[in-house]
Amino acid sequence: MQATSKKYSTLLSPIQIGALTYRNRIVKTSAKMSFNDGENGFVSDSLMRFSEETARGGAAAVLVEAPGIDGPQSVLRPSNCHYIDDEKYIPRLRELSDAIHRQGSHAILQLLHAGSWHEGDEEALSASDWSEPEFPGGKVPRAATATELQHIRGKFVEAVVRAQEAGFRGVEISTSASHFLPTFLNRFWNQREDRYGSQSIENRARLMCEIIHESKERVGEGFNIGVMMNVVESMPGGLTYPESIGIAMLFEAAGAAYIHGRAFIFASATTFWPEQEFHPELTPQAKQILDLRGGGKAAFRKATAKLKEALSIPVMTVGNIDPETGEDILRRGEADLIGLCRPLMADPQLPNKLAEDRPEDITPCTHCMACLQRWIVGRSVACRVNASVGDVDRYTPAEQSKRLLVVGAGPAGMEAARVAARRGHRVTLIDRERALGGQMLLASAIKGKEPENLEELIEYYRIQLSKLSVGLQLGTEYSAELLQTEQPDAVVFATGPTIEPIAVPAGDSKIVVHSASLMDALKRAIRAAGAGAIHTLSKAWLPLGDRVVIVGGGYQGCQLAEFLIKRGRKVSLVEKGPTIGDGVVPHNLMKLMFWFQSKGVGMITEAEIESIAGSSVSLLSGDQRHSLEADSVIFIDTPVPNARHVDEASNLVGEVHRVGGSREPGMILDSIADGYRIGHLV
Repeated sequence: MQATSKKYSTLLSPIQIGALTYRNRIVKTSAKMSFNDGENGFVSDSLMRFSEETARGGAAAVLVEAPGIDGPQSVLRPSNCHYIDDEKYIPRLRELSDAIHRQGSHAILQLLHAGSWHEGDEEALSASDWSEPEFPGGKVPRAATATELQHIRGKFVEAVVRAQEAGFRGVEISTSASHFLPTFLNRFWNQREDRYGSQSIENRARLMCEIIHESKERVGEGFNIGVMMNVVESMPGGLTYPESIGIAMLFEAAGAAYIHGRAFIFASATTFWPEQEFHPELTPQAKQILDLRGGGKAAFRKATAKLKEALSIPVMTVGNIDPETGEDILRRGEADLIGLCRPLMADPQLPNKLAEDRPEDITPCTHCMACLQRWIVGRSVACRVNASVGDVDRYTPAEQSKRLLVVGAGPAGMEAARVAARRGHRVTLIDRERALGGQMLLASAIKGKEPENLEELIEYYRIQLSKLSVGLQLGTEYSAELLQTEQPDAVVFATGPTIEPIAVPAGDSKIVVHSASLMDALKRAIRAAGAGAIHTLSKAWLPLGDRVVIVGGGYQGCQLAEFLIKRGRKVSLVEKGPTIGDGVVPHNLMKLMFWFQSKGVGMITEAEIESIAGSSVSLLSGDQRHSLEADSVIFIDTPVPNARHVDEASNLVGEVHRVGGSREPGMILDSIADGYRIGHLV
């Protein structure tokens, strides 16, 4: 596609990367999508569709997630991977590369050996023996023997050759994080005393250089071999800039076509996603090695700029980079390529929309980490804002254009209205509030703009609904009279759940606050000042006491606890279930729990409130009684499906649907996915 945008002229300009000409500087980086069946080992239809849709969107290259190079031991999670360690996998891999090439992108296959990150039954390998796991519950790897080392080296070379046979135009070999290969590159992990030991950077880089050199001899100069590496590491003995630059120069001399650089924070569950390192607070390790100028945006740019200064081959930087920041990085000469992952899941058409000078039409990634959460629990990756991930996003024109009334302008209602209007229906969207967003506005007032910018998502919907001529009637209550006036062919109720108050024990209720009442007060405040202003003003005043007990330790309770702690409250969490944090992304929960502990948050599970008397809250957990002092006790109420108005509307209109929280309470991801479904159904 011919680019017309001058604002992103560098980002959209072509560049030579090794033997390949990239049509622009945007690369879709690799991510595990859980689309494959590990029992089968072949590329799935979902991965095929996902990769082709990404290529169709205009990225210069699509990095396909790493297949197993040496059986289950070499992969992160054997249950949902594909493989390249046998000739039988080549035909299906060729179908995948052909699908990407049909859309004008280069198909590049990432290769790695999981090492200590292996989650299967097999033992984990590393450069040297470890005494403890990197993460709780993780594996403690042992040192690979000299024989195993040569075996793995050969498997990497075989995988490179098979990738070429499968039609890929290059590979990217990962020496990042703490997988197998990177454990040779620093003095923290590498305690070997052989020729691959830590005595010199030449020894540390030797294994990787041998893989590159031998692979180049087999595949020739027309096939690219890139390297992903940690440029700076947080742990004692981790890579420093002089060391990583020296190692990268050795990779270049061995034949690497480009370097993909990152910063690595040891034992951080969110090291790949730098904006998450700012949440709930920056750690000393993150402050030490991240570029803090963007508040989480492009936090690896300093690291890759160091490489760019020293190398003659291209350098790619990654890590929560928006188009404006990407253009700035390129113009300053800090990198040659901009790697995007989650933004291209949210909107694979991002490069094309930039080229067509339509940045306002890009569906924004909100950095919610729902994609990661699905992978962690073994489900196929889904995206909060793009319900078509892993499928073909096609808007089939409606057979008959209908007059559609959507009631409720939250995430489900806005998405249903957008999709239906795009398919040719004449849509009216009403809401009793005078602003779009529904409960996303409430969430925005609590969360703020970092790391999740929900106001940006609401603005995206406002623009799209306007462009699609959706009739907006904000500040409008639903009624049967309205239905008779509008005379729609179909009605979609997206009114959100109704709230079932939690029963409060008998006693003094003066300090008791129900979350539903708190949300109502928050709505009134947002009407007056806006969500962003309320997030800021709440730091100065809140209608709550200094000591707060939150009854309900799930997602809502944890978010509220963080919000209150940052506003000077002393918080205790009480949960009737066995764990705190149900619904929170596990990687984020790990950090949040440590932070709660550092802030003195009391966390009591399997607990029931027995009584509230004055400022004393008595509760029972197992066979132990506890007493907490509180100025405010907040009960997190239960959302339940909302069928209000449905029967009445069904008597007046032939087609009635419920969508989002009104049908089944859930997260924003669930609401948008349901809105997308209904938008295609009507």
